[in-house]
Amino acid sequence: MQIQGIQNRLREGFFRNPDLMKEIFLKNKNSLINLTRAKGLAVCLDQSISVMGKTPNQVQVKGLINNFLEYHKEEIFFTDSLSSIYPTGEEFKDTGCGILSISQGKRI
Repeated sequence: MQIQGIQNRLREGFFRNPDLMKEIFLKNKNSLINLTRAKGLAVCLDQSISVMGKTPNQVQVKGLINNFLEYHKEEIFFTDSLSSIYPTGEEFKDTGCGILSISQGKRI
């Protein structure tokens, strides 16, 4: 499964350089964008949010994390129909209709 491979590469990078997590994600952004066929990517680590390409704004991404992802603690969570399970997602369906959340073992 492609998602598992990306997750494993990210974890390896985290364990080798835990202080460079954001850089590791940014280095692998093309793999993540290609995997999901997305037009943009938001990387969220601790309280830091980096967006690339066509994405919801940072306030919308933070709301998604606080109001939705905090309650979905699966190691890998994916949907390509976000607004059907997160009604607020309807507000930004033109810039974010799907999500791929990969946990590194603790909520990031």
